[in-house]
Amino acid sequence: MCRFCGSGCETRVGLRYGKVVKVEGLQEGWNRGRLCIKGLLNREILYVSDRAHYPMVRKNGQLVRVSWDEALDAAAAGFREAIAQGGPDAVAFYGSGQLFTQESYTANKVVQGRHRDEQRRWQPSPVHGLGGVRLQVRVRRG
Repeated sequence: MCRFCGSGCETRVGLRYGKVVKVEGLQEGWNRGRLCIKGLLNREILYVSDRAHYPMVRKNGQLVRVSWDEALDAAAAGFREAIAQGGPDAVAFYGSGQLFTQESYTANKVVQGRHRDEQRRWQPSPVHGLGGVRLQVRVRRG
């Protein structure tokens, strides 16, 4: 299943010697074998030369490998700084139907615990037009 958006297109992944060599949509899936550009580029994305393989934080203008704890602390500090400088509308949460239940629950609890007045926007998927939509939630502190 492709996880690049909330559509959940069914895919087949071809491997050769442990490396992805082909990605295609399944004819039996709801997407009837079609994939959007993000799904079609799944294979290439895995092997780009500058792909991050571990958490990194920018220090003195350079990306430096750090622990997950340090990376998450840096992200939290960035959110605090953005809210302090731009107000509550400076940050937003974008969720997709491809989040696992635990991820979605946690993200919503974190955001709702800090913000109120959810604004919801529906966005069509590029694969099937208006036949299916993704939910975009923007939250503001009240």
